[in-house]
Amino acid sequence: MATEYGIVENVDDTWAWVKTRRSGACAHCGNKSHCEIVAGSDQMVVKAENRVRAGIGDEVELYLDSKTRYKCIFMIYVLPVFGLMIGAFAADSLSRLLGISVKLGMPLFSLTGLALAYLLMRRFAGRLAARNALNPVVHRVRRRAVAGAACPHCP
Repeated sequence: MATEYGIVENVDDTWAWVKTRRSGACAHCGNKSHCEIVAGSDQMVVKAENRVRAGIGDEVELYLDSKTRYKCIFMIYVLPVFGLMIGAFAADSLSRLLGISVKLGMPLFSLTGLALAYLLMRRFAGRLAARNALNPVVHRVRRRAVAGAACPHCP
């Protein structure tokens, strides 16, 4: 389980916007649309499912299921390589079957395999997004904000 910590900046019925530090994993994240980078800072605001009903100013723990992370890693890094390799390995046979030059068939079928892998990746990502599996979740409140006190992390 990937865990991050942050401060809740805003809440609504089911969501919390949490300010947290940007990590190296953010660059390749497929769910960047839920994050907002704070200008001139290494912090970002993440839209997370608020299952524990955290309030503004609370210090919270966010998590994303490890199983979901591994699925995303597979989709982003492994699936395109498989598509490219399958297309390349099938190029010779398919070129002969269709009566085209192997020199033309190799890039044609390799790129076709890569394109099919991309379409499959989009389909898997859509299924994960439909189940809200790509959204981080507020797992627990580490420290509640003191009622009536200003948030020490807010301007």
